[in-house]
Amino acid sequence: MKVIINTDKAPSAIGPYSQGFIFNGLVFTSGQLPLYPKTMNLTEGGI
Repeated sequence: MKVIINTDKAPSAIGPYSQGFIFNGLVFTSGQLPLYPKTMNLTEGGI
């Protein structure tokens, strides 16, 4: 059974896909740009 992952603690998906899903005991997540949630601007600097 596939379980869709959606959270309000991460930016919403822009395209027609979910933030992630769990299938057969594995977690699959979508890619994420380094956006600052309050302004949705790209975060500067490195990790």
